[in-house]
Amino acid sequence: MVAVRSVANPSLTEAISSQTELLHAYRFVRLLEQGEIGVDRLSEKLAKAGGVVARVHANIEAKADAVIAREEVLTKRTTEAFSPHHAMLDDAAKGLDALEAQLALVTNDPLPSSGASLEGETASIYPITQNPPKQR
Repeated sequence: MVAVRSVANPSLTEAISSQTELLHAYRFVRLLEQGEIGVDRLSEKLAKAGGVVARVHANIEAKADAVIAREEVLTKRTTEAFSPHHAMLDDAAKGLDALEAQLALVTNDPLPSSGASLEGETASIYPITQNPPKQR
């Protein structure tokens, strides 16, 4: 028999709550004593419940690994699928480069490799009517 707790002037709700807790504990102990709840079965369930988080975590991690593994395959397939387009773009870029080179020749632009600018420089060739400066 389970003894009733004595609490000095508890409120009615606290008293009922306390007695309910004791009743649940008493029923659990009785079921254990009668063999209706096996300690082995309970221990097994507790152990299985303890592993739930680890198993769910492993499952999520495995799915993430599968997605990550697909990246390399899809990148390779994308490169192969778009290689003709890249080749066409490369050809177009070469054509634009050739056009720019021709325009530079027509407009007498300085060569891009020299980077020289003729502005602000004095001419080293003088007209025939003008004598070059005398050197000392």
